[in-house]
Amino acid sequence: MILDCFFYIFFFIFALSLLSFFYPHNYTVNKNTANITFPIYIFALLSICLMAGIRYGIGTDYFSYKTIHSLLGKTSFHDYFIHHFIENDFNYSFEIGYYFLNRIFFFDYHVMLIFIEILILFFVYKGIKILNTSQEYILATFIYLTSQFLYSMNGIRFAIAISIIFAGFKHIINKKPFYFSIYILLACCFHKTALVCLCFYFLKPIKNRKISKLRDIFLFIFIISFFFFMGPMMEILKNIPFFNKYFIAYVFRNQNTFSIMILFHIIPVILPILLLGKNCFKNEEFNVLFRIYLLELPFRIVGLINTLITRMVRYPQMVEILLIPIFLTNIKNKRIKSITIVYYVGWYIFEFIYYAIINDALGSLPYATFIHEF
Repeated sequence: MILDCFFYIFFFIFALSLLSFFYPHNYTVNKNTANITFPIYIFALLSICLMAGIRYGIGTDYFSYKTIHSLLGKTSFHDYFIHHFIENDFNYSFEIGYYFLNRIFFFDYHVMLIFIEILILFFVYKGIKILNTSQEYILATFIYLTSQFLYSMNGIRFAIAISIIFAGFKHIINKKPFYFSIYILLACCFHKTALVCLCFYFLKPIKNRKISKLRDIFLFIFIISFFFFMGPMMEILKNIPFFNKYFIAYVFRNQNTFSIMILFHIIPVILPILLLGKNCFKNEEFNVLFRIYLLELPFRIVGLINTLITRMVRYPQMVEILLIPIFLTNIKNKRIKSITIVYYVGWYIFEFIYYAIINDALGSLPYATFIHEF
């Protein structure tokens, strides 16, 4: 199992090495060059796209999605519309964006998987364009690969949705509600839960310091008190037709045990920021991202109530891809900065191994290609 895990890490290192070759040390990305570097970016990560595309049996939903591909790939839009919007047929309950992907790539499931990974990486690239240097690009990509790549081979529709929302974060920072709404709408075409990300926009920069401070106090109170009213809130949501299919597995977990896991996910990421990131909080861009990241706590608490909604934690968790590189850039002491980089690299590798081996809920090991199908 450990060797299988390092198979992934080898490909991550290979892809990141290519990326560092194309993006020299201290290369500064600006508006003129950023628009032409995606082909280079995706070329460097082509091995990752192929790994995702030629897989066989990887991901707990692999065979379910393959069956769905066989169904939707030969279904006309008229029939899909009737089954999905009028008859509410569960077999056709998949969002319209995912329907079109299956319809376009009806001829081969694996070609569609390759395209989906390219699509996800496109939106990841769009999201990290707010960063300034090659070092930040490479670190951000590393965090994506170690924290989200395995999931992209499991919850395909949801992985597309979170990548789209991630790309839209810049419009919260720039206070452009219309453009952020477009990203929300596009993400909802692949997973309806993206609608909850509308609340992220209220974490935008506010010029009036008193109002901004009041908003932050309210956010803090909301987070620390969320545990007490989440039960009634979930009861309301599960009776709303738009969300009720996500409450099929509505089960209570051992809350004391899972609370420890909440701290396990959040504290290692946030603690260095709280200890060393004083200068970062003078940057409004960083503050917006930090506020969104704090919502990871209530999203994880929701996992105490509903097993299916646990995945929604990945919406605010994606902020780590930007938050950590920006934080590290603001550390002036080179020795402390180097130690902190090593710490985060070690943490994300550990987290990757933990999910791949110890908590293999994503069915990622051992890796196999479609050759095993024959």
